Amino acid sequence: MLVFAPNIVLSDDDEALPDGVPYILWENFVTRDNVSTDSEDVNYPITNVANPATNQEWRGASDSPTPTTVTIDVLINSLDMVDAVGIARHNFGTEQIATTIIAVSSDSPPVETVLAGPQLVANDEPILCVFSEQSFHILRIELDVPASIVPRAAVIYAGELLRCERGYDVGSEFTPPRFARKTVSVNGMSHAGDFLGRIITNQMIEASIVMFKHFHADWYRDEFDPFVAAAQRDTPFFFAWAPESYPAEVTYNWLEEDPIPLTSPITGRIGVSLKMGGITE
Repeated sequence: MLVFAPNIVLSDDDEALPDGVPYILWENFVTRDNVSTDSEDVNYPITNVANPATNQEWRGASDSPTPTTVTIDVLINSLDMVDAVGIARHNFGTEQIATTIIAVSSDSPPVETVLAGPQLVANDEPILCVFSEQSFHILRIELDVPASIVPRAAVIYAGELLRCERGYDVGSEFTPPRFARKTVSVNGMSHAGDFLGRIITNQMIEASIVMFKHFHADWYRDEFDPFVAAAQRDTPFFFAWAPESYPAEVTYNWLEEDPIPLTSPITGRIGVSLKMGGITE
């Protein structure tokens, strides 16, 4: 789910972008050394969220009989600009955990500014929260946890959003990542040929291919190629394919093949296709 901060201010470059360009969050300032929390299970520490793997998760301490507020803090270098937070493999939707994104200044005493939220999401699909680009001392994620609930999350990104220069190639059909689901299952059959039920062992995004054309050569080199290079080095990314039209359709993706960009000999503009795998929950 894509969450826009109510007070978001677009830069001149953002205002010049056409509607519907994809958003990609691949840059991440969260590390094992700069993330902390006031609640964690010793077997599922908060440092797990700095690992892009989704099988290693953070869990809060044992469930409380009363509602609690849990905070996750990320220490941000004052030179780094941040305008997006991504969260994947969480239980904030099913357990109705409201999420608030807060910037904390380095002043004494520190000043807290709410960037977005509190927000309740409808399901456990990846969350991408977008706000005005800025620098601050601490990024704080505040969770309002209901009684008897243990919050969990596997991946947290905080960084500067990549807003594509243009949308997909309008002349090519494609499958939005959310709908490129592949289900792996075991179907039970009796000796008499009766259907005994279906056990789903896995569901993932597979072979979602999106095509871009006519990127300006300088923009591709300066903005898009660093993302491609990082993704080729096993850096997954949050992907919102149509932010304004379908803000609920955010996925957590990785590349399944190396993109090979093609340059037009006439215009010098660049086209590239991304073949992606990923998760929806």
